[in-house]
Amino acid sequence: MEIAFDLLERSQFDLFFMEIEGEKVAGCICFDYEGSIPVV
Repeated sequence: MEIAFDLLERSQFDLFFMEIEGEKVAGCICFDYEGSIPVV
């Protein structure tokens, strides 16, 4: 779990959830590979 927080602080990791009627039904973990995701 600690590595996830480290990557999150460096903008190399994101966690998204899909919600239906207010309930989380799916999750997606995204990792930045060699700086390919622009930081906004």
